Amino acid sequence: MADSSHMLQWRRWVPVTIVAMGTTLAVTHLLHGGGAQPAQLVLLMLPIFLCAYRGGLVPGLLATLVSVAMSFAVDPAMAELADIVDELALLVVGTMVSMLSEHLLASRGRAEASARRAEASEHRFSESFHHSPLPLALVRLASSRYTEVNAAFVELVGLGPQYQPA
Repeated sequence: MADSSHMLQWRRWVPVTIVAMGTTLAVTHLLHGGGAQPAQLVLLMLPIFLCAYRGGLVPGLLATLVSVAMSFAVDPAMAELADIVDELALLVVGTMVSMLSEHLLASRGRAEASARRAEASEHRFSESFHHSPLPLALVRLASSRYTEVNAAFVELVGLGPQYQPA
């Protein structure tokens, strides 16, 4: 149940992040009169996406700070409103992408752990079923066919060791 709520949270943040990125690019485009600034902003976002996707929150935030610092290094005299908006937008989008990636990585980790637990449980059941001294059989209700039988069941019914259920 917790995994489904995390998945809903993840699904809610994806559109918010995409809208924030689109809004950032649109505002940057409008403030700079269609110049080359939006392309530079996209290039600054690329390392944020990659670091956040591979490492989660901390690497994404670090890449965000490095991208903002690189932007200031390229143009240290950023005094226009458009430049300040660009940097704030980069910080907001970088933070959102980093948070989203952290949720994604955590959800993936929980799903993998759940799959490992299910596999271990299935293995324990199989071992108990096949090594039980009691005759056991699993029957599909819809077709009334045996899907699995253990050695004690085969011996009780007298089918012989070569019997394999359908």
